Amino acid sequence: MIFTRKPRHIDDQILAMRDYVRSLGATIDRQYKAYFAKVGRRRYTPVEATLRNMGIEHARELKLLAVAALGELRRLKAISDALYKPREQILVTCILPDYNSHPERYLVYDVEPRSRGKYIYRAKRITKRGAFNLRQINNYICPSRNIRIEQCDLPLAPNVTSWRVQWLEAEATRRAHALREGRVEIIKIPRRY
Repeated sequence: MIFTRKPRHIDDQILAMRDYVRSLGATIDRQYKAYFAKVGRRRYTPVEATLRNMGIEHARELKLLAVAALGELRRLKAISDALYKPREQILVTCILPDYNSHPERYLVYDVEPRSRGKYIYRAKRITKRGAFNLRQINNYICPSRNIRIEQCDLPLAPNVTSWRVQWLEAEATRRAHALREGRVEIIKIPRRY
């Protein structure tokens, strides 16, 4: 008989993974202390030192993988909290006193987490004809009280539409394979965990 488990809420998963990363850090510290306690003596076994060193390296790799998984969980939380999801068009207008700006079209292709539960949009600027603006490749749009973001339903050029679908599918499979295989170098590791 197979019992299906209901996954925990994303906030609980983030807290559990953060605690796990901290415990891995403590494990690495303990292994370093044990290594230097043994190797610091005059007589030690070279095989034992090599094995302890390999244990430290494996623990460090495991911690890097846990930090990457924590970053991915935070990214998924940011996407679920964001008002506009990847693949959506938005109109961005800057609202400042004595400054009139025209609304600009963007295509959201990713949402990144920031501190204190905030997020920013990674977007590509779109011209009036619906094609990508070639001068501005990546733009970061941070929701604030001085920036008004609205949804836009204007038509896109065919190459933008095909790029949007292909890029998002490739990005999702790349991240899934990287986490499944434990290849940390593919995933961008967050600075703070």
